[in-house]
Amino acid sequence: MGKIMEFLAKLRTKNAEITYKSAIKKYLKFIYGDELESRLKDDNEMEIHEKFVERYFTENRNYGKDLVNFAVFLTKQNTAPKTANINREIIDEGVMNSNHWIRSFYSYNPKGKKWKISIRSVQHYW
Repeated sequence: MGKIMEFLAKLRTKNAEITYKSAIKKYLKFIYGDELESRLKDDNEMEIHEKFVERYFTENRNYGKDLVNFAVFLTKQNTAPKTANINREIIDEGVMNSNHWIRSFYSYNPKGKKWKISIRSVQHYW
């Protein structure tokens, strides 16, 4: 069982699983773009996503910066504010699950509402 499936297995409802899986796929598509899209045409979708998650955590990435850029991407895509917040929180929970706060900043959702985005020390769970 891969990291995504282990992470999803901890959820209580099927709807939560669907929502989390969608957010993870959107995040990986944001990070890897066309490379991920081209691979998805060839093999099993979940296996490909699992491979890209493994790759994501083996690369020396700045997880906080990736999360910030993902939040900006969601805002630029005119994602509904609650959907954008849910997607960001899911990724935050999976990648940056820690109670140690380094810093936080504010961003604006598509309707102009100010929301706080927290950057934490890294301890990934998927």
